[in-house]
Amino acid sequence: MKTCLPPLDWRLISAPDIQYVEPLGEGVFCTCYLINRTHVLRLAKHAEASASLRQEMLLLPHLPGHLDVRIPQIQGAGIRLDTGEQFVFYPLVPGTILGPEVLSALDLASRSALARQMARFATQLHSFPVETARSCGLKEQDPRRYLPELMRRASDALSPRLDADIWQYHRQLAERYFDTLELHSYTPSLLHGDLSPWHFLADLENCVLTGVIDFGDSLIGDPHWDLIFLLEDYSLDFLDLFLTFYAPETKLQARTRVQIFQQLSNVEYCLSKLSEGDEQAVEEAIRTLITQATTQAVI
Repeated sequence: MKTCLPPLDWRLISAPDIQYVEPLGEGVFCTCYLINRTHVLRLAKHAEASASLRQEMLLLPHLPGHLDVRIPQIQGAGIRLDTGEQFVFYPLVPGTILGPEVLSALDLASRSALARQMARFATQLHSFPVETARSCGLKEQDPRRYLPELMRRASDALSPRLDADIWQYHRQLAERYFDTLELHSYTPSLLHGDLSPWHFLADLENCVLTGVIDFGDSLIGDPHWDLIFLLEDYSLDFLDLFLTFYAPETKLQARTRVQIFQQLSNVEYCLSKLSEGDEQAVEEAIRTLITQATTQAVI
Protein backbone atom coordinates (compact mmCIF):
# COMPACT_ATOMS: atom_id res chain seq x y z
CA MET A 1 0.00 0.00 0.00
CA LYS A 2 1.39 3.39 -0.97
CA THR A 3 1.34 5.57 2.12
CA CYS A 4 4.03 8.13 2.75
CA LEU A 5 5.71 8.24 6.12
CA PRO A 6 7.58 11.33 7.32
CA PRO A 7 11.38 11.12 7.44
CA LEU A 8 12.47 9.25 10.57
CA ASP A 9 15.70 9.12 12.54
CA TRP A 10 15.76 5.57 13.97
CA ARG A 11 17.22 4.67 17.36
CA LEU A 12 17.46 1.34 19.28
CA ILE A 13 17.34 -0.59 15.99
CA SER A 14 18.28 0.15 12.41
CA ALA A 15 15.49 1.33 10.15
CA PRO A 16 13.44 -1.72 9.08
CA ASP A 17 12.79 -2.62 5.48
CA ILE A 18 9.30 -1.18 5.10
CA GLN A 19 7.34 -2.91 2.35
CA TYR A 20 3.78 -2.20 3.47
CA VAL A 21 2.19 0.74 5.29
CA GLU A 22 -1.46 1.02 6.30
CA PRO A 23 -3.01 3.79 8.43
CA LEU A 24 -4.35 2.43 11.71
CA GLY A 25 -5.96 5.66 12.88
CA GLU A 26 -5.06 8.73 14.87
CA GLY A 27 -6.02 10.54 18.02
CA VAL A 28 -5.18 13.80 19.72
CA PHE A 29 -1.68 12.55 20.62
CA CYS A 30 -0.49 10.14 17.92
CA THR A 31 -0.89 8.93 14.36
CA CYS A 32 -0.54 5.15 14.01
CA TYR A 33 0.45 2.94 11.08
CA LEU A 34 0.57 -0.81 10.50
CA ILE A 35 4.01 -1.67 9.11
CA ASN A 36 4.59 -4.82 7.06
CA ARG A 37 1.38 -6.22 8.60
CA THR A 38 3.39 -7.19 11.69
CA HIS A 39 4.35 -4.00 13.53
CA VAL A 40 2.88 -0.70 14.70
CA LEU A 41 4.48 2.71 14.24
CA ARG A 42 3.15 5.46 16.54
CA LEU A 43 4.12 9.04 15.65
CA ALA A 44 3.73 11.78 18.25
CA LYS A 45 1.95 14.94 17.11
CA HIS A 46 3.35 17.36 19.67
CA ALA A 47 5.66 17.72 22.68
CA GLU A 48 3.15 16.34 25.18
CA ALA A 49 2.64 13.26 23.01
CA SER A 50 6.40 12.79 22.73
CA ALA A 51 6.71 12.89 26.51
CA SER A 52 3.92 10.29 26.73
CA LEU A 53 5.76 7.93 24.37
CA ARG A 54 9.00 8.36 26.29
CA GLN A 55 7.15 7.48 29.48
CA GLU A 56 5.94 4.27 27.85
CA MET A 57 9.49 3.45 26.84
CA LEU A 58 10.55 3.63 30.49
CA LEU A 59 7.58 1.79 31.99
CA LEU A 60 6.69 -0.99 29.55
CA PRO A 61 9.87 -3.10 29.94
CA HIS A 62 9.01 -3.60 33.62
CA LEU A 63 5.47 -4.93 33.08
CA PRO A 64 5.52 -8.26 31.16
CA GLY A 65 6.39 -10.38 34.17
CA HIS A 66 3.45 -8.97 36.07
CA LEU A 67 0.73 -9.31 33.41
CA ASP A 68 -0.93 -12.27 31.70
CA VAL A 69 -1.94 -10.38 28.54
CA ARG A 70 0.27 -8.97 25.84
CA ILE A 71 1.23 -5.30 25.84
CA PRO A 72 3.34 -3.27 23.41
CA GLN A 73 7.01 -4.23 23.55
CA ILE A 74 8.92 -1.38 21.99
CA GLN A 75 11.69 -2.53 19.65
CA GLY A 76 12.55 0.72 17.92
CA ALA A 77 12.16 4.43 18.52
CA GLY A 78 13.47 7.71 17.29
CA ILE A 79 12.67 11.22 16.18
CA ARG A 80 10.62 12.57 13.30
CA LEU A 81 12.97 14.71 11.26
CA ASP A 82 10.19 17.02 10.12
CA THR A 83 8.87 17.91 13.59
CA GLY A 84 11.47 16.62 16.06
CA GLU A 85 8.79 14.63 17.87
CA GLN A 86 9.11 11.06 19.19
CA PHE A 87 8.02 7.85 17.51
CA VAL A 88 7.97 4.21 18.70
CA PHE A 89 7.84 0.90 16.86
CA TYR A 90 6.64 -2.44 18.26
CA PRO A 91 5.13 -5.79 17.20
CA LEU A 92 1.39 -5.66 16.59
CA VAL A 93 -0.64 -6.76 19.62
CA PRO A 94 -3.26 -9.17 18.22
CA GLY A 95 -6.99 -8.96 18.72
CA THR A 96 -10.17 -7.09 17.95
CA ILE A 97 -10.76 -3.77 19.69
CA LEU A 98 -13.32 -4.42 22.40
CA GLY A 99 -15.46 -1.36 21.70
CA PRO A 100 -18.85 -0.91 23.39
CA GLU A 101 -20.80 -2.18 20.37
CA VAL A 102 -18.56 -5.23 20.07
CA LEU A 103 -18.93 -6.12 23.75
CA SER A 104 -22.69 -5.55 23.85
CA ALA A 105 -23.17 -7.87 20.86
CA LEU A 106 -21.73 -10.80 22.84
CA ASP A 107 -23.86 -13.12 24.95
CA LEU A 108 -23.76 -12.85 28.74
CA ALA A 109 -21.40 -15.81 29.18
CA SER A 110 -18.89 -14.27 26.78
CA ARG A 111 -19.13 -10.84 28.39
CA SER A 112 -18.66 -12.43 31.78
CA ALA A 113 -15.58 -14.36 30.62
CA LEU A 114 -14.00 -11.20 29.22
CA ALA A 115 -14.95 -9.15 32.30
CA ARG A 116 -13.18 -11.71 34.48
CA GLN A 117 -10.02 -11.44 32.38
CA MET A 118 -10.17 -7.63 32.29
CA ALA A 119 -10.54 -7.62 36.07
CA ARG A 120 -7.54 -9.92 36.39
CA PHE A 121 -5.49 -7.57 34.22
CA ALA A 122 -6.52 -4.57 36.33
CA THR A 123 -5.72 -6.44 39.55
CA GLN A 124 -2.28 -7.40 38.27
CA LEU A 125 -1.54 -3.87 37.04
CA HIS A 126 -2.73 -2.26 40.27
CA SER A 127 -0.52 -4.67 42.23
CA PHE A 128 2.63 -3.62 40.35
CA PRO A 129 5.38 -2.29 42.68
CA VAL A 130 4.72 1.42 43.07
CA GLU A 131 8.36 2.27 43.75
CA THR A 132 9.29 0.86 40.35
CA ALA A 133 6.59 3.00 38.76
CA ARG A 134 7.93 6.05 40.59
CA SER A 135 11.42 5.29 39.29
CA CYS A 136 10.00 5.66 35.77
CA GLY A 137 9.03 9.26 36.54
CA LEU A 138 5.26 8.72 36.62
CA LYS A 139 3.25 11.54 38.13
CA GLU A 140 1.07 10.93 41.18
CA GLN A 141 -2.52 12.09 41.50
CA ASP A 142 -4.19 11.93 44.90
CA PRO A 143 -7.94 12.57 44.55
CA ARG A 144 -8.00 13.84 48.13
CA ARG A 145 -5.88 16.78 46.99
CA TYR A 146 -6.98 16.98 43.36
CA LEU A 147 -10.76 17.06 43.87
CA PRO A 148 -10.89 20.00 46.37
CA GLU A 149 -8.98 22.15 43.89
CA LEU A 150 -11.26 20.98 41.08
CA MET A 151 -14.38 21.95 43.03
CA ARG A 152 -12.88 25.33 43.96
CA ARG A 153 -12.27 26.10 40.29
CA ALA A 154 -15.71 24.81 39.38
CA SER A 155 -17.33 26.98 42.05
CA ASP A 156 -15.66 30.07 40.59
CA ALA A 157 -16.02 29.40 36.88
CA LEU A 158 -18.77 26.85 36.36
CA SER A 159 -21.38 27.11 39.09
CA PRO A 160 -22.73 30.47 37.78
CA ARG A 161 -23.66 28.66 34.55
CA LEU A 162 -25.57 25.86 36.31
CA ASP A 163 -28.96 25.79 37.99
CA ALA A 164 -28.55 25.82 41.75
CA ASP A 165 -29.82 22.25 42.19
CA ILE A 166 -27.42 20.92 39.53
CA TRP A 167 -24.44 22.60 41.17
CA GLN A 168 -25.59 21.46 44.63
CA TYR A 169 -25.73 17.86 43.43
CA HIS A 170 -22.08 17.94 42.29
CA ARG A 171 -20.94 19.79 45.41
CA GLN A 172 -22.66 17.20 47.60
CA LEU A 173 -21.12 14.43 45.50
CA ALA A 174 -17.64 15.71 46.37
CA GLU A 175 -18.63 16.19 50.01
CA ARG A 176 -19.84 12.60 50.24
CA TYR A 177 -16.46 11.42 48.96
CA PHE A 178 -14.53 13.47 51.53
CA ASP A 179 -16.86 12.69 54.41
CA THR A 180 -16.75 8.90 53.93
CA LEU A 181 -13.50 7.23 54.96
CA GLU A 182 -14.31 4.07 52.97
CA LEU A 183 -14.54 6.16 49.79
CA HIS A 184 -11.38 8.22 50.09
CA SER A 185 -8.86 5.86 51.71
CA TYR A 186 -6.70 3.87 49.29
CA THR A 187 -3.28 2.37 48.66
CA PRO A 188 -1.47 4.13 45.77
CA SER A 189 -1.29 1.93 42.69
CA LEU A 190 0.04 2.00 39.17
CA LEU A 191 -2.80 3.06 36.86
CA HIS A 192 -3.10 2.57 33.11
CA GLY A 193 -4.61 6.05 32.97
CA ASP A 194 -6.81 5.54 29.91
CA LEU A 195 -8.43 2.15 30.42
CA SER A 196 -11.07 2.71 27.75
CA PRO A 197 -12.72 0.09 25.52
CA TRP A 198 -10.48 1.04 22.60
CA HIS A 199 -7.39 -0.13 24.47
CA PHE A 200 -8.64 -3.66 25.19
CA LEU A 201 -8.03 -6.31 22.50
CA ALA A 202 -9.69 -9.72 22.39
CA ASP A 203 -10.03 -12.96 20.46
CA LEU A 204 -13.82 -12.91 20.21
CA GLU A 205 -14.17 -16.44 18.89
CA ASN A 206 -12.52 -17.90 21.98
CA CYS A 207 -13.50 -15.12 24.43
CA VAL A 208 -9.88 -14.43 25.32
CA LEU A 209 -8.46 -11.04 26.26
CA THR A 210 -5.35 -10.90 24.07
CA GLY A 211 -3.84 -7.54 24.89
CA VAL A 212 -3.97 -4.03 26.33
CA ILE A 213 -2.37 -1.07 24.57
CA ASP A 214 -1.54 2.63 25.05
CA PHE A 215 0.11 3.13 28.43
CA GLY A 216 1.13 6.71 27.71
CA ASP A 217 -1.19 8.17 30.34
CA SER A 218 0.00 5.88 33.14
CA LEU A 219 0.20 7.44 36.58
CA ILE A 220 0.08 6.56 40.27
CA GLY A 221 -3.14 7.01 42.23
CA ASP A 222 -6.37 5.48 43.47
CA PRO A 223 -6.97 2.28 41.45
CA HIS A 224 -10.69 3.08 41.21
CA TRP A 225 -9.81 6.10 39.09
CA ASP A 226 -8.68 3.63 36.43
CA LEU A 227 -12.22 2.28 36.09
CA ILE A 228 -14.14 5.41 35.14
CA PHE A 229 -14.11 4.63 31.41
CA LEU A 230 -15.56 1.17 32.04
CA LEU A 231 -18.59 3.01 33.42
CA GLU A 232 -18.57 5.90 30.98
CA ASP A 233 -18.00 3.97 27.75
CA TYR A 234 -19.49 0.54 28.51
CA SER A 235 -22.29 0.77 31.07
CA LEU A 236 -23.11 0.57 34.75
CA ASP A 237 -24.20 -3.02 34.20
CA PHE A 238 -20.79 -3.92 32.80
CA LEU A 239 -19.00 -2.11 35.62
CA ASP A 240 -21.02 -4.20 38.08
CA LEU A 241 -20.03 -7.35 36.20
CA PHE A 242 -16.37 -6.28 36.22
CA LEU A 243 -16.47 -5.46 39.96
CA THR A 244 -17.89 -8.91 40.70
CA PHE A 245 -14.40 -10.20 39.85
CA TYR A 246 -12.28 -7.14 40.70
CA ALA A 247 -13.69 -6.23 44.13
CA PRO A 248 -16.22 -8.91 45.18
CA GLU A 249 -16.05 -8.10 48.90
CA THR A 250 -16.38 -4.32 48.50
CA LYS A 251 -18.40 -4.16 45.29
CA LEU A 252 -21.00 -1.59 46.37
CA GLN A 253 -18.38 0.73 47.84
CA ALA A 254 -16.19 0.37 44.73
CA ARG A 255 -19.16 1.06 42.46
CA THR A 256 -19.99 4.27 44.36
CA ARG A 257 -16.40 5.45 44.27
CA VAL A 258 -16.12 4.90 40.50
CA GLN A 259 -19.44 6.70 39.96
CA ILE A 260 -18.25 9.70 41.97
CA PHE A 261 -14.93 9.83 40.12
CA GLN A 262 -16.61 9.48 36.73
CA GLN A 263 -19.18 12.19 37.37
CA LEU A 264 -16.63 14.61 38.80
CA SER A 265 -14.35 13.92 35.82
CA ASN A 266 -17.16 15.36 33.70
CA VAL A 267 -16.94 18.53 35.81
CA GLU A 268 -13.21 18.63 34.98
CA TYR A 269 -13.97 18.15 31.28
CA CYS A 270 -16.48 20.98 31.32
CA LEU A 271 -13.96 23.28 32.99
CA SER A 272 -11.30 22.37 30.41
CA LYS A 273 -13.61 23.29 27.54
CA LEU A 274 -14.55 26.49 29.30
CA SER A 275 -10.88 27.46 29.58
CA GLU A 276 -10.41 26.69 25.88
CA GLY A 277 -13.32 28.94 24.96
CA ASP A 278 -15.08 26.09 23.13
CA GLU A 279 -18.63 27.23 23.80
CA GLN A 280 -20.30 24.43 21.86
CA ALA A 281 -18.37 21.79 23.82
CA VAL A 282 -19.17 23.62 27.07
CA GLU A 283 -22.89 23.50 26.34
CA GLU A 284 -22.68 19.78 25.57
CA ALA A 285 -20.70 19.19 28.78
CA ILE A 286 -23.26 21.12 30.82
CA ARG A 287 -26.01 18.93 29.38
CA THR A 288 -24.01 15.91 30.60
CA LEU A 289 -23.82 17.41 34.10
CA ILE A 290 -27.57 18.02 34.08
CA THR A 291 -28.25 14.46 32.92
CA GLN A 292 -26.07 12.82 35.54
CA ALA A 293 -27.55 14.98 38.29
CA THR A 294 -31.11 14.10 37.31
CA THR A 295 -30.90 10.50 36.08
CA GLN A 296 -27.64 8.96 37.35
CA ALA A 297 -27.66 10.11 40.94
CA VAL A 298 -25.46 8.23 43.43
CA ILE A 299 -26.35 10.34 46.47
